[in-house]
Order: sequence, then structure tokens, then C-alpha cells
Amino acid sequence: MLQNDSQQKLLGFLAGCLVLCIWSGWIILSRYGVNTQLTPHDITLLRFFTASVITLPFIKLSHFRSIPLPALLVVILAGGFPYTLLSFYGLQNNSSALAGLVVNGMLPMLSSLIAIFVYKIFPTLVGWMFLGLIVLANFLMAAPELLPEMFALQASAEINFAGLTLLFVAGLSLSVYMTAVKHFQISIKQIMLTVPLGNFILYLPFWFLFESHLMAADTSDILLQMFYQGLVVSIGALFFFAYAIKAFGGVGSSLFMAFVPSVTAFGAFIFLDEGLSLIQTFSIGLCTVSLLGFSIWGKKV
Repeated sequence: MLQNDSQQKLLGFLAGCLVLCIWSGWIILSRYGVNTQLTPHDITLLRFFTASVITLPFIKLSHFRSIPLPALLVVILAGGFPYTLLSFYGLQNNSSALAGLVVNGMLPMLSSLIAIFVYKIFPTLVGWMFLGLIVLANFLMAAPELLPEMFALQASAEINFAGLTLLFVAGLSLSVYMTAVKHFQISIKQIMLTVPLGNFILYLPFWFLFESHLMAADTSDILLQMFYQGLVVSIGALFFFAYAIKAFGGVGSSLFMAFVPSVTAFGAFIFLDEGLSLIQTFSIGLCTVSLLGFSIWGKKV
């Protein structure tokens, strides 16, 4: 029994690490993708088309008819093409590290605000402290020029504040999605099987309204985005996250996601040659520690 439990913990740990790498890799790959010939609309279409083709044969297993239509629409849209488009456009002129910090780093704050207004559930006093540190970390990352010159060492890329706003709204959309999934008790299997197809059906008419470079893009870029966006992220990440939850529970699994800003920044430095200033490096470290602290001590049981 102990051996089986230890094996499950080990596999759960590996699954959690895979989710961390997949999610961080998604930000990096999306940053790369939006700076190829592919447009944000093209990448969004490739993502949901690929995932839909893979999951369509199993759609009946989702029992989607048991989900109220308003709930299904909220989950499909909040975690679907509006979120990806906001993220992709925000990434066009901002670094992967900034996206990792703003979208993922602000999730606890935005989710806590939703919980306060909807459920009247407040974070602990220690939780508020960590949320404050997360906001501070985002400020240091996004606006280093507002600091005294001796601290605000310039990063390799300037901040695009219009894109920053889009990333913030993307984080808000993701917070609504996560809250809705929990509120309506929608399973990971239902998400995996309904979100891709629902988004493909709803988004396809919009794709025809916008400029597309799909026919002119390199085949390698198209296949890379289809594989990673449609298979690895839309299906693989959910599968591994479900296993991590089974092994460690919701709180334990969320600890892995606390490292997304750090892993994203490191990966972007390696693969995209995106540098950081000293203060931005500090802000990512501060956000990571604060996310860990909030995951452990920030929520009332």
C-alpha cells in the first residue's frame, strides 16, 4: 500500500512538473508564433481545430447535455478564443516573462476578488500580505521606469502598455474560467472534450472576418502550433494536471503553477534570447515566492 502511494506521489510529481513545463512552454511558443507569419487569429484557429479533430470521436463521453447551457458558454468562452486572442495580441509586443507574470501571477488576486464578490469568501490576513506582494511584483515588472534610476536598470525590451492591458484582461478571463469550472462542478474530462469543439464552432465565423496569413506561413510553423497548441496544451496539460490533483489534491497541485513565471522567464532567455533587468528578475522571484505562500497559507479552509 505504501509502495503504491509512493509511486502515485512520484507520478503525480512528474505530472505536475510536466504541466509546469507545458504551461510555461505555451507562453514561450505563443510569443514565438505571433512573431512569425501566423496571425493571432490563425494560431487560435489552429489550436481549436486540432483539438476538436482529436476529441470529436469522444464527445459523447463528456455528457455535455448535463451541463446548463449558460454555464457551458461561460466556460467555453472564458477559457477559449477570447482568452487566447487577448494573450496572443498581448504577446506580440511584450516579453514572455511579462506575460507569465501578469497572466499567471495575477490569478490569485483576480480569483480572490471574484470570490469576495460572488461568495463573500475573503483571503486570510497572511493571504492579503502575499497578494500585496504579488501586485508589487507585477508593478516592478511592468513599470521599472517609475523607480529611481539606480534600481530601474533597463530591460532588453520596452513594455507595451496596450499589450500589457490585454494580458491583464486575459488573466481576468482565465480567473472567470477557473471560478466557473469550480462553481458549476465541470470535470476535467468535460473541459477537455467540450471546450475545443465549442470554441472551434463559435470562432470559425470570426476567423473569416480577419486578415489571415495561413496560406503564406511556413509549414513547420503551422505544424508546430497545431501540435503544441492543439494537442500538448489543450489535451496533454489537462490530463497531467488531473493526475497531479489525484496525487496531491487541489492545493498541492497549484504549487507547481507558482513556478510558471520563473520557468517562463528562464525558458524565454534560453530559446528566445529575451533578457531581463535586475529589478525584473527580482520581481519574478518575489512573485514566485508570494504565489507559493498564497497557495499554502492564503486561503481559508
